[in-house]
Amino acid sequence: ARASGPQPALLAEALGVGAGTKDTPGRPNVVRVLVGRPIDPVASVRPAADAHDTPAAALQLEANVDDLDPRLWPGVIEDLLEHGALDAWLTPIVMKHGRPAVTVHALVRDGAEAEVSALIMDRTGSLGVRRHRVERMIRTREFDEIEVRGHRIAVKVATDADGRVVRREPEFRDVAAAARALGISQREMLDLARGSASGLTDPVS
Repeated sequence: ARASGPQPALLAEALGVGAGTKDTPGRPNVVRVLVGRPIDPVASVRPAADAHDTPAAALQLEANVDDLDPRLWPGVIEDLLEHGALDAWLTPIVMKHGRPAVTVHALVRDGAEAEVSALIMDRTGSLGVRRHRVERMIRTREFDEIEVRGHRIAVKVATDADGRVVRREPEFRDVAAAARALGISQREMLDLARGSASGLTDPVS
């Protein structure tokens, strides 16, 4: 192969797995082949009929990294989110020669691409960042606030097309900070916050 990368969006038509006769120490001599037709990942998305979803274009940045100390990844994700990434996450992969690695992904708005790309390369040592445009289907979201045992916690409120609340979820960063301050577990604090959030008044449509 002349190049390698993540699996593209496709409609799978055939899958094959084969094993060779040569034993390579530390690496299984196995190959997996997936044959399919390319598809448009955006066109394949079908939102629910009653969903109040808004398409929003964004750029997805990604880089494969095989030599970063795993203990550094939480800080990398935190830095990306604090410097303009709408979302950031990791995917375990296997690179050429069977090397285990990680793909770091960051979703950004137009205008934030340069800063976040530079940050990915700086924090991971990667020599390049791939990019491609994506579209997201987004429910209408607002933020409310609750107070639990003297600590303020933001709550994300999602609504459907009729203005009905379909989900209330406390922001976990606030939950974790309150749990530390109160000396209780994050699970207990999350239960308290969810219970308080369930009593919020629905928005007036």
